[in-house]
Amino acid sequence: MLVPVFLPFNLIKGGLNSAIALLLYKPVVTALRRAGLIAASSGVSLNGKSAQVGLVIVAAAVLATCIFCALVLKGVV
Repeated sequence: MLVPVFLPFNLIKGGLNSAIALLLYKPVVTALRRAGLIAASSGVSLNGKSAQVGLVIVAAAVLATCIFCALVLKGVV
């Protein structure tokens, strides 16, 4: 019962959590830095726009994959 029930649920849940985290991390950190609640990073910065677009694309792909897997498990697709 472990593999057919819990494994797909946990894989879909983990994928959705990672996609949501990828989408929300940058705006939340930016807002916290502007509010002065956390210090500005002094690390090496990548090209901001291309890195943001790449993260959105990856998050959208993970989200779409999780939704598709959920539909397959439900028998819709």
